[in-house]
Amino acid sequence: MERITVRLPEQQIIALNALVERGEYASTSEVVRHAIRDFLKQHGFGVNLANLMVERTKQLSEISENLNKIVEAEVNTNYISGVDGCRLTR
Repeated sequence: MERITVRLPEQQIIALNALVERGEYASTSEVVRHAIRDFLKQHGFGVNLANLMVERTKQLSEISENLNKIVEAEVNTNYISGVDGCRLTR
């Protein structure tokens, strides 16, 4: 992570410190990161990585299922079952 310096009015610093003292956040940095994440989401820049990963996993699962169906259809078209297993019929 990169460090930045921000100047805030005393009242805002007191409020940030109060959130930490109440145990709602581990540090003022955590409070600021949380606020910035929310701000960026409101302006279309926030991407919830966990949701993105879940969506991609679903998509990959669907692709895998479709590929399995294609392979199974191809195997059924090109092979027959025998006593010893599958044999090429071409």
